[in-house]
Formats: sequence, structure tokens, C-alpha cells
Amino acid sequence: MKKTLSLVLVLMMMVAVSAYAVPSSQLVGEPDILKRNFGANLTELPVTTDDVTLNVWRGLNSTIMTDWSQNIMFDELEARTGVHIDWLIPPVGSETDNFNLRIATNDLPHMFWQTRDYWGSKSIDEAIDDEIFLDITPYYEAGMTPNYKYLRDNYEDIAFDTILDSGRLGVFWQMDYVGTSPWSGFWVRQDLLDANGLELPVTVADWENVLGTLYENGGYQLLFQAGANGGGGGDLDTHFGIFSAYDVGYRYYQVDGVIKYGPMEDGFKQALELLAKWYANGWIDPDWATYDWNGHCAAVADPSKYSIFGLNYGEIAQASVTARLTVPEFKMTPINGPVLEEGQELHLRQYDFLIRSQYDALTYACFEDGVDEVAMKWHDYFYSQEGGDLHSYGVEGITYKWNEEGVLEWLYQTEESKGYFPSVDVTDPTYDFWTLWPLFKSHNGAYLRDSGAQPMAPEVWECIAEWAKITPSYGIPMISMTAEEAGDYANANTQCSDLVDEMVGKIINGQEPVDAWDNVQQQLLDMGIEDCIAIQQQAYDRYMARGN
Repeated sequence: MKKTLSLVLVLMMMVAVSAYAVPSSQLVGEPDILKRNFGANLTELPVTTDDVTLNVWRGLNSTIMTDWSQNIMFDELEARTGVHIDWLIPPVGSETDNFNLRIATNDLPHMFWQTRDYWGSKSIDEAIDDEIFLDITPYYEAGMTPNYKYLRDNYEDIAFDTILDSGRLGVFWQMDYVGTSPWSGFWVRQDLLDANGLELPVTVADWENVLGTLYENGGYQLLFQAGANGGGGGDLDTHFGIFSAYDVGYRYYQVDGVIKYGPMEDGFKQALELLAKWYANGWIDPDWATYDWNGHCAAVADPSKYSIFGLNYGEIAQASVTARLTVPEFKMTPINGPVLEEGQELHLRQYDFLIRSQYDALTYACFEDGVDEVAMKWHDYFYSQEGGDLHSYGVEGITYKWNEEGVLEWLYQTEESKGYFPSVDVTDPTYDFWTLWPLFKSHNGAYLRDSGAQPMAPEVWECIAEWAKITPSYGIPMISMTAEEAGDYANANTQCSDLVDEMVGKIINGQEPVDAWDNVQQQLLDMGIEDCIAIQQQAYDRYMARGN
């Protein structure tokens, strides 16, 4: 028997993220992870006394393990909930192909982990209507997801962003109740500033003084992340931090609820003119547009190269360690993008928000196999405080503990914890957190997530506090497009984006004059950019009307 499903189709276009207020539980710039109570503990454990196994599909790319069953957190999750997991792990590098093959052949697991990475911007509602994803709404309304309901009832942002325009809840979303965003921005070489008697740059004039002086005194240059070669594009870019000085975004943004497209605004050409001048002066790495993510990270770890560069905080510790092997005094300080004049308010940065665009999707196989109610209760446990802590930190007493001051202390590399990881010597000093975390926590996924649950270098807390001084009031929330809108939008937007990226690169690198941008704007009009802006506006207006 099949459930009756709505025919409203909504395309989740994660084109940008919103600029919500930092939750009261977050202490920006704190030196430690503190124990907090954000959620409730409303699950009756175990969620089943029957012999229930769920097939869970999740990618794994690790040098120390081959199966998620080696993660001790999932043993504890089974002990608490009574639900066993059989892991379905796609071949490394073929995750998307494997995902699509399972969809095409109706060979569905009970759950896809981190589904957005593979379902992409396609419609969640369409997946529900086609009996691929299982809508959580009826189970929520029947009281089977009390922790999820508690969070939606008590936090307005969560209620707003965990519902589709169709009115469905649809999927389980990742909730970062302790945000550590922004996690990407600019860094300046403090050791070079000190050696040359320079202050931290604030204005464009300051930046030019630093870039010019350090280029003349050592050949140091600027490197920013950009587009698909900048760590995945989107909100991981840092070159838009230059455009924000001219009060424009690199793509779509909004001002007082009015959607704009940066390349069509006057300030965009002014920013290009500035960057083209810097490039012509030799101040920008000529290979800036060619680095892939690994190449970018390797480049910034070379202390002979850059005065200012863009980098995520997750990579900052390794870059520092590597650079200090040859330049012991190497030191980086986080800075924000330049302003045209002192006191100017910037409105764009890499954003922070409670509900992330990542989600887990239970599938229709749960219903067909008669495990749908158990699966809902099991996943709802991820949103209890204790379930979220399990996913965030691992097993208390083995991988972490709270000290008397309520501060997190990691234990996963201690001799006492070593025995819980028989296949890996976790005390090996060459292993860092990013290598070992798959052994003891979830890190990514849809749960009540402390995204700061990782060892943080002092520079990380410093950059979070510095970058967060900018309020990203021009941000766009996680708007949704109808299937009809998406069909009209997709091709035109892709063509426009490709043109913008191509011509931005050519103009900065001096292959085209800055005045060529006038022709680019006309081409964008011919390609239908105004229709794209109008569709974005419709989706934004619907989002803002939620709950009214």
C-alpha cells in the first residue's frame, strides 16, 4: 500500500546561505568547547526491541579504515537504540555514479547519508513523489520525532529552514547549533608585516601598501580562492571579499529583500579594475585560477610565496606547521576584505547559519520493508542532546570527557583510549584529527551538531572572531524553486555563471580590457539574467512568507 503524496514539486536550490543571528549558546572566539544544552532528550531507549537492521549508504575516503563499522560511535549508537546498521559504501571516486545507479535501478538503501552531495539541487519533493525519499512529515505529526519537534518548536530559525515551500518537512537537516562559521577568509603574513614595519591592512590603500611593499621586498603576492578551483566554489570563495568593498556580491545577493546579481551592478566593474591593476603590478599570483584545492593548500604552505591569501581555518594548522619547517617565525593573522575608506560597513562574507544545506534522506525502502517507524525514531535520536553529543564527540570516557569546568577534553589519542582502536595506533603523532575522526565520530551528517567539535589552533578562534565582525546582511537564505522555475532557471544561470567566471579571469589576468565588461553585461541580458533574477526573487519572497 502506497502513501498519498503531494504533487507540489520544489527544487532545493542551495544557491546561498542566510545570515542568521549566532545562537545564544555560541561564544564567538572562545578558546574551548563548552558543554551546552540546546536540545532535549525525549527518545525512549531502545527505540525497538525487535531485531532491526537498517542499510545505510555513506561514502568513505580514509587511509586508516575501510568500513564505518570500525567507528566505535556506531557501536554505542546500536547499544542505545537497538538498531543495527549494515553499511553500503560506494567505491571512492564513484559515489555519484553509484548513487545514481541505485536510484535508476530502485536498489535503495534505507538511508542515504549526506544526500545533497549526490542528489544535488534536484527537487526533494520530486524524490518523495517518485517514492525515492520518504517524507518525514506524517511521522513527525504522529509524534515519532519528538526531539526534532522540540527544536522546531523552540528555535524560530530551525522551524523556518526545516520546511519546504510545499509545506513538507521532507528530510532530516544538519543543525549546527554551535556554529564556527565563518570558516573561510583572508590571512596576512604577520611576520612579514612586523619585519617591514607595516600595520594590518584595512582600506584598499592599506592593502596596496602591504601588497606593494612585500612584493618589492621579497616577491610576495596575493592568492585568493575562486570558483571551482577554490575549494568547491560558492561560499568557500574568498575573492568576493574584494568585490564586497564595492558593495556588490560575486553572484546573487539581496539588499532590503531585493535580489541583485553582482556582475550587473556598477561596483563589479570597479572591483575588476582594481584586481586587474594589482595583477598588472605583479601583486597577484599568475596561477591563481589554475590551482585545485590541494594545489591551493600546498601553495599557501610555502612561506616564500604570499603576503595575503585566502584559506579555510581547517587547513590553517597544517599550513603553519609546514611553513615553519623552513621559516620558524611564520605567522598568519586573519583579516577581513578591504574597505574603500575607514568606517565603511561591509555586508558580505562567508556566512553562518543554524540549518546547513546538507541533509540525510530516509528512503521509500523503509516503508516497503516495514522499518519506517523504527527508522524515524532512530534518526530522531540524532537530534536529542545526548544523541547529538554522541555524533559530535564520540563515546564519553573513551574519546572525550567534560572536565570540572565543563570544558571538552579530547581523549582519542591517549594510551587509555588506544585499546578501543585495535586496527590503528591512534597515539602515532603523525596522525592528526582529520585522519582519525572517522574512527570515533560522525563529523558530517544530519544531527544536532557541534561543528566546533575538533581540536582548534588559537588562530582558528582568532579568525572566527575577526571574520564574524562583518554582518552578512546581504545573504540569501536556503530558498527553494518550483520545478517549473528550476527548468527555466538552470540553463540560463549556468551559461551566465560560466561567462562571468571566464571573463573575470581574463580581465584580471589582462587578456581582456576592463571595458569589455560592458559587453559582458549585454551578453548576460541576452542570456536571460533578468529572468534568473526574477525567479530568485519569487523564491526569496516565498521563503520570507513562510509561516504567515
